[in-house]
Amino acid sequence: MITDYGALIPMILAIGNHEAGGYDEIKTPAPFYLTWFPQAGTGKMDERKSYHVHRIANTTILALDSGLDIYPDDPQQIDLMKRELSAPNYYNRIALYHVPLYPSIRAYDNSVSAAARDAWIPIFDDYSLTVAFENHDHAYKRSKLLKHGKENVNGTLYSGDGCWGVDPNRETSVPWYLERFAAKNYVLLVEVFDEVMNMTALGTDSKGFDSFTVTIKGL
Repeated sequence: MITDYGALIPMILAIGNHEAGGYDEIKTPAPFYLTWFPQAGTGKMDERKSYHVHRIANTTILALDSGLDIYPDDPQQIDLMKRELSAPNYYNRIALYHVPLYPSIRAYDNSVSAAARDAWIPIFDDYSLTVAFENHDHAYKRSKLLKHGKENVNGTLYSGDGCWGVDPNRETSVPWYLERFAAKNYVLLVEVFDEVMNMTALGTDSKGFDSFTVTIKGL
């Protein structure tokens, strides 16, 4: 993550259970994460938020807390989501968070995913979220376009599930909502344009094994 001339490549991070020490935790178990990555304010550690917003060109990026430090339906986080996703000049809307709403490995009805779906999917659908980047399950997945819990050409893509440097050897029966699944380590290369986002999943051999284009729906 360091360039040849010594600069740190910018990172936008969303808190996960390894940083927080589990679920429904307070900020105390995450001193290193909150100290090294003060992405939402530079005040005292106990005043820093575990969720935050960033804007780049035409894009709003919401980094959300999916149940680590706060509950998904926390009113302050919900207010932030609605306020920032409604900003008219940032029509490409992306969410980044840890626990998947549409998991590839864990059961669909696990309590953490279910709580986040109940709180967030109506907001994602109302504001035409382009892509949700999900993690936690340590596999590669690309969902169908989903809206109101069903396949819909005007829906949101859910991509993940966070498998950078961990053992990807997990078995699963691929659920109905996934278009593509692979038990592989990967990084996802994303190119953002005015009307589309091009994405390529790259394996450890640096070769692409899945490529796709998503239309930005908030135009």
